[in-house]
Amino acid sequence: DIQLVPGDYTFHEVAAPEGYMAVTDITFTVDTNGAVTMKDAAGNTVTANGDTLVVTDQQLPEHTPTTTPTETPADTTPAPGPQQSGLVGTGVDGAGALGVLIAAVLVAGMGVLLMSRGRRAE
Repeated sequence: DIQLVPGDYTFHEVAAPEGYMAVTDITFTVDTNGAVTMKDAAGNTVTANGDTLVVTDQQLPEHTPTTTPTETPADTTPAPGPQQSGLVGTGVDGAGALGVLIAAVLVAGMGVLLMSRGRRAE
């Protein structure tokens, strides 16, 4: 308990507990019997009961994050180009197609060669 001598006082809260707002200055009087009388609560929640002054800090309002509308993402589909014709891919690109063409020519050439040797044997 703090015993105050009679007189006028100002209650000043330097810092409030975490999550609470600090109260503004509150003025009160202590009489010769030690009784407390409120002079100006300054909008705070204060109770004077006999020789006790009860000051209640108010909780900070919950912060609701504001949301800003987000932009609709741009179409990220690549435009058809040399390697994208818009058709379903077959797994063979330009270099692969050349390899398939060379292999086909070689197979056809071997077939012709084998056929010509078969005719000579007759």
